[in-house]
Amino acid sequence: MDGRGEPNAGVLEFLCSTPLFACLSDLSVRSLASTCRWRRASRHEIVFLHSDPAEAAYLVRSGSVSIVLTSPDGRELVIEEVRAGGIFGEMELFTGQERSCSALAHSNCELLVMPSAAFLRALDNEPRALRQVLDLTASRLEASTRREMALAF
Repeated sequence: MDGRGEPNAGVLEFLCSTPLFACLSDLSVRSLASTCRWRRASRHEIVFLHSDPAEAAYLVRSGSVSIVLTSPDGRELVIEEVRAGGIFGEMELFTGQERSCSALAHSNCELLVMPSAAFLRALDNEPRALRQVLDLTASRLEASTRREMALAF
């Protein structure tokens, strides 16, 4: 964001290049972009931990992020690898709950941090984008069900 509250051109361009946000109106994407900030994460750096407050969603600009479940005895299960253009950390923004898993940089990453209120406002105003998030959530639920079946049977 620049000093006038205008979105950084790089943020706007990146948001518009992602399938999830390409469908946003100019007003919605500019409003969202004006609240976002870049974050760099080094390989193996923690982006957030299980039980952290959910304050933002993240878009991966470069690198990849592992979404990880950790057992009480310290074993880890990578449930998803999020790569460039992918989003993570959005589900708890809808529920208001703490993080249900951890996110760790699998490689050096550049992430776009989207604050909760701005992210949810953009989706409230843009039913097509909300539908895409719903489709993504359903895909993740299907993958989780398949994973649980493989572990159970």
